[in-house]
Amino acid sequence: MANQFKIYVVNDTSSIKDFYLFLAAPDELAGDSEVYANSNTFIKIKGNSRDQTNSFTIPIQFVFEVGASNRAVALNTRIDSSTPRDIQYGEQWQATYFPPNQGPNLIKSGSTNNPKSVAIRTIPYDKDTDEGDGWFGSQSFGIKTSSGFAGMTWSPDPGETRTLVPKLEFYIATGTFGENVLADWTSVSSDPAIITEDDFSAGNTGEATVVRTKSGGWDVYTGKLRSSALAAKSNQLSHLYQSHLAICRAHEELIKTAGISSDHNLLGEECVECVLESATVDIDDPGNSTLMGNGDNKITGTMTVSKVLGSIGVGALVLVGGSRFSISNILGKTRFAFTYSGPKSITAISALLVAAKYVSICPSKK
Repeated sequence: MANQFKIYVVNDTSSIKDFYLFLAAPDELAGDSEVYANSNTFIKIKGNSRDQTNSFTIPIQFVFEVGASNRAVALNTRIDSSTPRDIQYGEQWQATYFPPNQGPNLIKSGSTNNPKSVAIRTIPYDKDTDEGDGWFGSQSFGIKTSSGFAGMTWSPDPGETRTLVPKLEFYIATGTFGENVLADWTSVSSDPAIITEDDFSAGNTGEATVVRTKSGGWDVYTGKLRSSALAAKSNQLSHLYQSHLAICRAHEELIKTAGISSDHNLLGEECVECVLESATVDIDDPGNSTLMGNGDNKITGTMTVSKVLGSIGVGALVLVGGSRFSISNILGKTRFAFTYSGPKSITAISALLVAAKYVSICPSKK
C-alpha cells in the first residue's frame, strides 16, 4: 500500500478556477445533514494549464480534530480546529469540552472492536448551557494534506461515540468554496471528479491525474500524465472526430450521387432536384405488402420536399437512391403521397428514406 497519494490537476478550460480537495465521508456519516464538508486544501489554476504542474500531496494519515469557538457549527461557517491528533486504524479517542473560553482536550482512550475502524467519544458536558453562553464545540475527521486538512465537521453530542470506517476516496470540485468554510455534501458531490484508491498507480507514492475538460466534464487517469501524453490524447480525440466527420460527409455525397446523378442517368431526362425534408411509410396500411421484400411489393407513404411542386401532379415519378416512387396524391404545396411497387421490403424502403437527403421529381412517368 502507498505511503502517500499525489493527484495532479489539469485545467483544460479557458478560465481560471479554484480546485478544492475533499475526502469522501465514511458510510457512517454519509447522508447526515448535520455533518459538513470541510477543507482548506485547494489550488488556483489558470485556464489551458497543460504547461503547468499542479498537484495535491496527501499523506495517508487520518486525523481527529476538536475545537471550540463563538461560531456555531453550521453551513457556510468557518471552523478552525485547535486540537488535531494523528490517529491509526483500530484506535478510539476521547474528547472533553469545557465551559466558555477554554479549548477542548483530545486523548487516546482505547481500541475499537473493528481493526479497520476509528472512533471518537465525547465525555458528557452541559452543551446547552455552553451554547447559550455563545461557546460552541466542534469535531472533525479527515486526512492530512500538503496544505493542511480535508475532511468533515459536526457538532458533538455529550456522551456520543462515533465509530467510523475510513475510505480512501476523494472528490475534487470547483465552485464557491472557502478555506475551512463548511459546505453541504450536495454542493460538493453534485459534479466532482471522484478518485478512488483503485485509480492510483502502484508504489510508495500512488499517483493519479485529474483533467477538467474543455466541455466542463472530468477525466481521471492512473499515474502522472505528461503534457505530451495529454496532448496526444487530445489529438486522438480530434482525429477521431475529424475521421467521423469525413465519413459522414462521404456518406452524404454518396446519397446525393446515388439519389440524383444516378437517377438522372436512369431517366435520361431533366428532373427537379429537391431536398427531402421528411418522409413516412404507412407501416400499418393493410394494403401494403409483406415486410420480407419477396416479389412485387406495394408500399405507400408520404414525402415533404423543399421546393413547391407547382405543375407537378399525380403520376409524376420520384427517384430516391435509384428506387422509383409514383406520386399518388398532392397533399400540399410541398407534400405528396407516394406509392412504391417493387422488390424492396417496407424495412428497406424506410431505411432508404431515412438515409436520403435528396430526391429527383420528374413531371412525367416513363
